[in-house]
Amino acid sequence: MDAEFSKPGSTEDRLTAALVAKYSAVFDMLQSPHAAQMMEDKGIYAGHAFEMLNTDVARRIERMTAEADYDNPSALTRLILSCASGIQKHARTRTDLAHDLKTVVHALLTTWKYH
Repeated sequence: MDAEFSKPGSTEDRLTAALVAKYSAVFDMLQSPHAAQMMEDKGIYAGHAFEMLNTDVARRIERMTAEADYDNPSALTRLILSCASGIQKHARTRTDLAHDLKTVVHALLTTWKYH
């Protein structure tokens, strides 16, 4: 995911690539026949690591949108991540997941106000 955040390209392209990488990994994990056990183990063994990852992703998105001069990057970040989480929970395929994340990021970034 580091590569997606730091690669050349527009804010929209980098943000979409990073979200697709993050949420595709979660999607793949949840497709496993052992998903329930992994989620339980996540809470027991890796809950803090997942929280740190989510916090890091949020900070990177907020920084990225601030540097691109969007108004209220904190609110924009919360909205992006809320949408991404819902998309991941309801996606039927990885292709749908990627398409829907791209659609939402595009819609939010093109309609959100700049400074």
